[in-house]
Amino acid sequence: MGVRPAVIDDEEVRLAQLADRFPSAPVGELRRFLRKRSAVDAAAELYAASLRWRAGPGSPERLAAAAAAVPWGWIRTAGFAMDGTRLVLVQGARFDPAVPAEEYALACAEALDQAAPTGGSAKATILIDLRPCEGWANTPAAKMLTFMKCAARLLPDKYPDRADRFILYPMTPIVKYFWSLVSGFLDKAVRDQFLMLAGSASLGAPCPSELGEHVTLDQLPLDAHRMHEALTLREVSV
Repeated sequence: MGVRPAVIDDEEVRLAQLADRFPSAPVGELRRFLRKRSAVDAAAELYAASLRWRAGPGSPERLAAAAAAVPWGWIRTAGFAMDGTRLVLVQGARFDPAVPAEEYALACAEALDQAAPTGGSAKATILIDLRPCEGWANTPAAKMLTFMKCAARLLPDKYPDRADRFILYPMTPIVKYFWSLVSGFLDKAVRDQFLMLAGSASLGAPCPSELGEHVTLDQLPLDAHRMHEALTLREVSV
């Protein structure tokens, strides 16, 4: 009876082939692109396009400039979700339509670079809070559609495997409608990462209690605590 050959991890074989083409690239980064495009040639093409983007419109200087151009607090890194992934908080009501849509998309890229740095295996949990707040722009979702499309075209290919999940709240009928428009620009793997939490989008409405299954109040920025006080109530009840 012959000796049974050892089982070879196909991903590791393909990763080695991809690394041969980009010997100076971090292995962790190549793995992300390989999981986005399983075929070596396709992953190599996608990664090469990412390198060209990072040498131009996606340079660190350009991303930093975009982050400075969008309203303060619209997107920022925070603490950690319960599963250990880094938190990124988006407070959509701070959106100012006077700032070009591309700036917002690039600001998202900059936040992902902070939360899940190039070359590692870290992932981020993205909290997208759509509730209004007194004193903010409270821009209607219709005026954010261009940004949504821009981000959907840019981020999945330039930042594959960086996000663990997107938690969007509250899911109202109007948000559901715009999600139906934007989700078509995303592949199924990315769409499946979205968790929608129902709730009220009225001024002063609490965050959905289900959010407490993923994050605790102390991991959010201090200025966001007031809008997330319901997390404290959940922690007490548990």
